[in-house]
Amino acid sequence: MLTYMDAAIAAAEKGRDVFHQGPLVGAVLSGPAIISIAYRGEFGREMHAEEAILQRESRDEDMRNSALYVTMEPCDRRIDTWRKSCVDLIIECRIKSVYVGLLNPDLAHQGHGIRKLRAAGIQVHFFPAIYQSRLDNLLLQRD
Repeated sequence: MLTYMDAAIAAAEKGRDVFHQGPLVGAVLSGPAIISIAYRGEFGREMHAEEAILQRESRDEDMRNSALYVTMEPCDRRIDTWRKSCVDLIIECRIKSVYVGLLNPDLAHQGHGIRKLRAAGIQVHFFPAIYQSRLDNLLLQRD
């Protein structure tokens, strides 16, 4: 489990050279082993890490027994875009459990994604405290 969390943080850090606004976010989809890894901005400015993984893998994987490790709480809605929220995509893919590093730093959205996931019957867990300083560094501005 800790390996998946480390991989999610490492993925987020790859975004430092690509995505220069907002928090760095990484995600790992796992079954018994890592299925896929992505980071925010990897496939375009508007694409979230969770969205990249779930769109890429939803055609080929039965995700009902999968776990998603994400460095920041998945979004519960998208503003000014036609894309579905990451929470809605997770629910549609029937992911079994989600491991979250940080709550959304935007107080208007903080905790909403987690509540929506739990209401849909998805188990939500948090990264252990030993990751806190590494996760906090993902929120820092990079310009």
